[in-house]
Amino acid sequence: MSRQLIVTALICALLFAHPAIAQDASPDPYQATVGILLDHELPPGPLPQVLTDGFSFSNEGDTFLQSEATKPDNATTKRTVYNETDFHGHLNWSDWLTLNAATKFEHERFNNVNDFYPDRSSFLRSEGLTLRQFYFTVRPDGDDQVAFYGGKIHPAFGTGWSFAYPGIFYPFATDYEQDQMIGFGADAKIPRTAVINWLGTAHLSAETFFLDTTSLSYSLFAHPSANDMFVTPPGMFHYSDGGAGNTNGLSSVTASLRGNDLFNAKGLAYHFSFTHEGVHLPGEQAQTGLTAAGNYSFDLGDGLSTSPYGEYAWIENFNGQAGLTRHYVTYGLAAKKGKWELDLSGGLRASYNHPSATNIWDTQESLSLLYAVMDKFVVGGGYNHIDINNVGNNTVGLIAQYQFSL
Repeated sequence: MSRQLIVTALICALLFAHPAIAQDASPDPYQATVGILLDHELPPGPLPQVLTDGFSFSNEGDTFLQSEATKPDNATTKRTVYNETDFHGHLNWSDWLTLNAATKFEHERFNNVNDFYPDRSSFLRSEGLTLRQFYFTVRPDGDDQVAFYGGKIHPAFGTGWSFAYPGIFYPFATDYEQDQMIGFGADAKIPRTAVINWLGTAHLSAETFFLDTTSLSYSLFAHPSANDMFVTPPGMFHYSDGGAGNTNGLSSVTASLRGNDLFNAKGLAYHFSFTHEGVHLPGEQAQTGLTAAGNYSFDLGDGLSTSPYGEYAWIENFNGQAGLTRHYVTYGLAAKKGKWELDLSGGLRASYNHPSATNIWDTQESLSLLYAVMDKFVVGGGYNHIDINNVGNNTVGLIAQYQFSL
């Protein structure tokens, strides 16, 4: 682990000191970036862009094609090409009522990073389309002060799984993303009084929910082979599957505090969250978790900006497995200048199985370089090293991504 950290530090030093990077350049209206904004992914969703007495529609999305070659320590090189397309639409009735929907087309898989390291080469294999969110938002005052929402939602537990994490490779934090949930929640903007002004622009939210096992969880188009490892079969989630949150009742809760300009530091964002997810199968135990994340965006001069990011997560009885404790550390640094972006990122997943007295430490380090060919169109590549269950995997990847609206 120390070797990768030293390499990361050297790359940072070269980035900020190299004259080709530090030279003066005219500001560019856009910069390389991958992914859509986190605030547009999670309830209560964005404020209506057009505040009228009638209908208005807003949307955003992105699609990317990624090609990877992975060499595990214990096997031959595997090559894969896959697509992921996200789309978010918002149908607004005036400024107080919004119907939000989100779909995702992706390689069908279980919810952890292990599944991205296949046992064979593949091309657009097992791609499926799912409805990730479908919910109403009610804003009594037509602003962001208070909002209530309900339907198929995405509780706000953690951020490391999202595009807050820099780079083109999936992190360990995908393990604890809470998507495909049915429930309702509320979001309130905290007033900036003299006592709590240090919180900056802050929001407090809470949701109660359960895993969607209805037809809304159905996956279209994916048809994996019977022996296709790590691939979720097409179809719905089932109550009999068990796991955290799969109770068919409102037995799970998530609460989060998030905001910007913490301690009046411009560009310093934060996100704290807590979750407790119920279970129903014999032998399972309720999952409890905490996360703390921060991101600081600031300019270094001459058109160069940087955004360090970090998140810690603790989860007890992971996915309902009694006695399984996990600790996650996710970190990254995005440096941007004009049309270029350099991303350094990585993470740690420590698993402690108390009943069997076993410990497993998985690690990840990656480097990505992106270039904005034109507005909303980004290309790039990167290198990723990940150790899972004491097996190393070295991956080289290329990506082309386009952000769009209809």
